[in-house]
Amino acid sequence: MNVLHYSSGKLFLDCPRRFKHAYIDGLVPVETPRPLAFGTAFHRIMAGEQADVWPEDAELLAWCTNLARETWPDVEVVAREKPFSFPLPTPKGNRSGFLFAGTIDLLVRENGRLKLIDWKTTAMTREQYETAHTYDTQRMGYAYAVEKLFGEPLYGMEYRVVRKAIPQTPKTTQHPKCKGAGCDACQGTGVGGISKAACDTTPEQYENLLRAYPWIDRADVQPLIDVAATRSWAWSKWQPILDGDWQPWVEETYELACAMREAVAKNRFPRNREACHRMGRAKCPYTNLCAGLPVSELEFNREEPRGMRRSEEHTSELQSQFR
Repeated sequence: MNVLHYSSGKLFLDCPRRFKHAYIDGLVPVETPRPLAFGTAFHRIMAGEQADVWPEDAELLAWCTNLARETWPDVEVVAREKPFSFPLPTPKGNRSGFLFAGTIDLLVRENGRLKLIDWKTTAMTREQYETAHTYDTQRMGYAYAVEKLFGEPLYGMEYRVVRKAIPQTPKTTQHPKCKGAGCDACQGTGVGGISKAACDTTPEQYENLLRAYPWIDRADVQPLIDVAATRSWAWSKWQPILDGDWQPWVEETYELACAMREAVAKNRFPRNREACHRMGRAKCPYTNLCAGLPVSELEFNREEPRGMRRSEEHTSELQSQFR
């Protein structure tokens, strides 16, 4: 039986070559990038688990915990971190030989009806994310799963999106009366103001600086505070479940599953160069491996190319499922 997970299918659509490196070859970066550590820590906190990712990064864990507290809904919880799998039919309703699998983040009951809440983390701003992201494939697959598991229809899915960014502390400027040392006007700190350079931060960060340096004129800082107040660090997207949505989802997902099985069978995974860099996202960790930049031909033949390690979790998952 071939198993299609939403996450692996999404990665295959984005870049088949990256899908191969991650799921077939089981290669993952030796060093965990901070954005990835952020996403892992946030999801573990929301799942009620110990966030032991980068435990020495107190700032990251504190910010993730704060966001988790702010985005957790005050509703009746029906299921939390619930794994599922079900047979995927063909567009004609026959048995396809595929399973569609995933994990429900949070299922709640609101006004007597079931609503699914799914958390996403992204390096993009809200505007970039809304432009680049589509919700439909996951929405319908998970709605189908809820009805199979609980015998009740799902009336909608709410995506709660969190930015994988920690607010920066704005930079300060030197007091004009200081000549390389503090003066009485700045109480010996040397700080005379707050830099007006663009800073990805929150109004609270500016307020903290104003409290720490009370001689700074608030009128000079207020425009910066107003800009910071417009930034979204967490937002939600509501997607209703409408009658007649099932067939397009079944056709799309079945076609994707067939394409993935064929790619594995023929070992054909073309590289999508446009996916090497995305809006607001760091460089793909496999870019150098695909291009062969710092890795010699000899090292390509090694079991673990430079900067990568082999993850048996991903390898065993897909090598046994897509054959």
